[in-house]
Amino acid sequence: PDCKSFKMRFWLSGKRFYNLLVCLANPTPKQEQTAQEFFDSFSFLGGCKNQMTAVEGPSSEVITKKLEGTPDPQTGWRLIQSERDRFSVLMPSAVSLKEEEVRREPLQLFRYFYSSEKDECVVMVLRGFEKIGLGSQLTLQVLLDVMEREVKQEFEKKQATMTLVKNLQIGNYPGREYQVVLPNGLSRIRMFATPEAHYTIMVTKPNKEDLETLAEPFFRSFSLNGTTQ
Repeated sequence: PDCKSFKMRFWLSGKRFYNLLVCLANPTPKQEQTAQEFFDSFSFLGGCKNQMTAVEGPSSEVITKKLEGTPDPQTGWRLIQSERDRFSVLMPSAVSLKEEEVRREPLQLFRYFYSSEKDECVVMVLRGFEKIGLGSQLTLQVLLDVMEREVKQEFEKKQATMTLVKNLQIGNYPGREYQVVLPNGLSRIRMFATPEAHYTIMVTKPNKEDLETLAEPFFRSFSLNGTTQ
């Protein structure tokens, strides 16, 4: 459908997953009210009767590893590959990998944070979404909407401005590119969504010239499930 915005709720009950989705073609207060009434009418039969506010569970201990990668003779960078996270990318140095469980309830999520020296190049993978069946392009776009809002809020706390530059596609997976103006520099960000994970790849430098020099080969080398951009 031709939707300008979506409202979505996920519910997990025992072994069942429920996905409530409202498409708003032209968002108005009336449509917002109708969507809310639809959500409020939902209840489980033969089990829980009341909707409960999701509570974020305690995160696990952070595990840190160093990945040397494979030297790339053409660029002098390091090829970083992850069979688990299904991506490969060229990084300007060996990377630090931080692994942690960031949420346990109502959906268990794991974050894998790959960063080069000085955090100039970063790949962040958030895994665990295969449990809620994000199989369609529509639901993958909703995941991008959610993550965009989360990341934008974090940048706003740092007095930074995040702007959408363009939509992207890597294989069958949708993505978006953003530009971020920081108090002391610039960032370029690309996000991609798959049924299993959300990927954020980011480059940060003090000025635009250095940013573009680093970002182009970094973004160009990123491969997801064997497919490049």
